[in-house]
Amino acid sequence: MRRLPFLLLAFTFSSNSQWLSVGVTGGVPVSPHSAIYSPASVEISPSSSNTGSIAMFQAPNDFYQKPYLVGPTVEIHFPWNFSLEAGMLYERFHRDMSEGITPIRGTSSADFGYVTSVAANAFAFPLLAKYSFKRLGLSPFIEAGATLRHLGILKGEGIQLDIALHPDAVAFQFDPEKPLDVAVTGGVGLRYRLGTVDLIPEIRYLHWTSVYEQPVQNQATLMLTAALRAGR
Repeated sequence: MRRLPFLLLAFTFSSNSQWLSVGVTGGVPVSPHSAIYSPASVEISPSSSNTGSIAMFQAPNDFYQKPYLVGPTVEIHFPWNFSLEAGMLYERFHRDMSEGITPIRGTSSADFGYVTSVAANAFAFPLLAKYSFKRLGLSPFIEAGATLRHLGILKGEGIQLDIALHPDAVAFQFDPEKPLDVAVTGGVGLRYRLGTVDLIPEIRYLHWTSVYEQPVQNQATLMLTAALRAGR
């Protein structure tokens, strides 16, 4: 039994010179890619009055993904129409953040807030098992596996009120504190050979196991891969 994986690999490599394919994948989210939270009311209380507060503006508060992802992919082809795909996808995330100013009624004191827009790079690492149904040059397939995503530190600039309620430009930096998330992943697609290139359109579904820093927990992405097989 210990020799079975080595026998399978040896059989694959000897029987098919096109056991490996490499390519580039691009995609766009087709599900909502923005999580909108309640905006913060930024307010001040005039020092000369104890009658209440004056609302200055409402600041946005949301988290969203740029509508694209791109990266390399590698696929190993095994016998009986099975394959294993691994890749890396670059993504870009933005977050508008705000914290309101809460006046302390009856005094000239206040808890000071800020408004800022920050951004971070993210890298997703899908690992998927595939099964193909070969039909007249076309290869429909199904896939299942997992996707890991690493989110970097969110950085940007914004405005914060100082003790005299004057706006100051400030650089902001937020550590996600949980930079690695996991999504259960599945999808369907079609492999079509065009000359020496395999074109692979697919729709991929991801269910993130955490809602933390996610535009949407259940995400659908339309993807297109152009790949070349070894030995061609």
